[in-house]
Amino acid sequence: IGVDFSPASADAARWTAQHFGNGAELILAHAIPLPEPPISSGRHGKHELVVATLVEGARKRLQDLRDTIQAQSVSVEVREGEPAATLADIANESKADLLIVGLRGEHTGAGQSAGTTAQRAVRELSIPVLVVARPSDRPLSLIVVAVEEETTARESLRWAAMLSNRFNARVTALHVGGEVI
Repeated sequence: IGVDFSPASADAARWTAQHFGNGAELILAHAIPLPEPPISSGRHGKHELVVATLVEGARKRLQDLRDTIQAQSVSVEVREGEPAATLADIANESKADLLIVGLRGEHTGAGQSAGTTAQRAVRELSIPVLVVARPSDRPLSLIVVAVEEETTARESLRWAAMLSNRFNARVTALHVGGEVI
C-alpha cells in the first residue's frame, strides 16, 4: 500500500486493512523523493542527515498509521527514491500480488486523472494496481471492469472474479469502442 501521508492514502490503507487485512500480509510503503545534493557544495554529510531524519519521521508516521488499522500482519517500509519506481521495487522484492494506492486531490469525475504515481506504477509493474478513490465502509456489491485489450482483459477479469468471490459482488465487464462516424 503506497502511503504519501495524504488523507487519501491513509483512507486507502484503512480500507485495504478492512477488506484484505485478515490473512493477507500488508506492507505500508512510503517513498521519499529527494534531489541529488550539489557535488560542489561539500555538504554531503548534511544530505545524509536530512535523509536519515526524513526516513525516521516517515517510519514513525507509518507505524502510527499501522497502529490505527485492524489487520493481522502489517509491516512498514521507507525508502528514498521516485515514488512509483520505489513502490514498484518494494512490490517486486516482496513478491506482492497487488499494489494499492489512494487517489489524491479533488474527485471531480469526468476527466479526472488517476495521478502520476498511480499511472507510473501501472506502467512499471506486472501486477495489478488498485486505485482507491473514495473508500467506503459499505460492502462491495458491483465491480465494473474496463476491458480494452485481449492481453490485459483476461487478467483483469480474473482479478474481478476473485474479488467478486471474496465480496459476493456482481461483475460487469465494460468495453468502449472507438468513434462511430
